[in-house]
Amino acid sequence: MLSASRKVDYGIMLMASLPEMGDQDYRSLKEIADERHLSAGFLSQVMMPLKKAGLVLAREGVYGGYQLAKPSTKITLSEIYEAIEGPLALTNCQNGANKCACESVCSTKMVWSDLQTLMNNYLEQRTLAQFRDRSLIPIL
Repeated sequence: MLSASRKVDYGIMLMASLPEMGDQDYRSLKEIADERHLSAGFLSQVMMPLKKAGLVLAREGVYGGYQLAKPSTKITLSEIYEAIEGPLALTNCQNGANKCACESVCSTKMVWSDLQTLMNNYLEQRTLAQFRDRSLIPIL
């Protein structure tokens, strides 16, 4: 089954729950976890690569928490995916690092390559703002 990891799924939901950059409010992971009935510990694991990638800002203390590091209109779903999982690669031969013994005669490589391109394009064209408000998504 082709599916996004739970970390990516939660990462997008987590990012959508954060205030916009520059808002006075920061949200704690516990608050988001309680609201969405998720594990705060797991959200903490998801938050680490998002923070490292510069997608979120953190503030410590009683009124601390997280907020977006840039406007949601400037954060693509691709950035969130790549921060958590690295570049999208549907098969081992698609990540560029692994050579396959049957690459020269592979009849499926083009199928996976085309699908990967479509998925990458989709994720690069969709913003967090559009995820928050589906009415912002252009009709294809």
